[in-house]
Amino acid sequence: MWWHLLCQYLCENEPAVIPDNAIVDSTDLHMEIIDTSTREVWQGLQPATRDEYRALELEPPFSGVGIGRGAMDESYFRRSPGADADGPMRTMRIGERVFSLCARPLGAATPAGEKGPRQITVDKHHTLLFHAGRRVPLLRLADGSEYVHTIDGGPDKEALLLPDGWLVRSVEIDETWTVDLPAPTTAFFFRNGDSFQGPLSGSP
Repeated sequence: MWWHLLCQYLCENEPAVIPDNAIVDSTDLHMEIIDTSTREVWQGLQPATRDEYRALELEPPFSGVGIGRGAMDESYFRRSPGADADGPMRTMRIGERVFSLCARPLGAATPAGEKGPRQITVDKHHTLLFHAGRRVPLLRLADGSEYVHTIDGGPDKEALLLPDGWLVRSVEIDETWTVDLPAPTTAFFFRNGDSFQGPLSGSP
């Protein structure tokens, strides 16, 4: 979902009241924008369409990151970057939409090997839920570490360009699998829009 499109923005800095970090239905499309002065990434809490994303009006220092669909069934953020403890996230209102501060990249994205995805370390506190009865792709690196599929760029996983020694395998989920991504998280972004993030402390 990151580093794709840019657009212009009108920001009304009205605080939004969010009682808790409500679970997001990841099967819907959600917008993300970035504050280029702080590198903070804000995710729209309401589902959106691609046309609504293109129509979003932004003013500097904000730019559009993109709009995408999570590969998990549900997810939520335990806290915003910089918070001392889990709890309600920082939010802001842009027109009729509420955005929550969800992530902050730590440094620039770098290529993972001679071929393959971009790799970036992200300050975020993200919990993912995968429902029983589905298969979940996992990315395994040459060192044996594994990363879970978090952004769905499309069905063609064969199109992923993997460095030597990397592979994608899938696991079948017999019961709901809850994944607390580490903080910070290492994220790999592929050209087809897929992202795998982790590393995982274990698999189901």
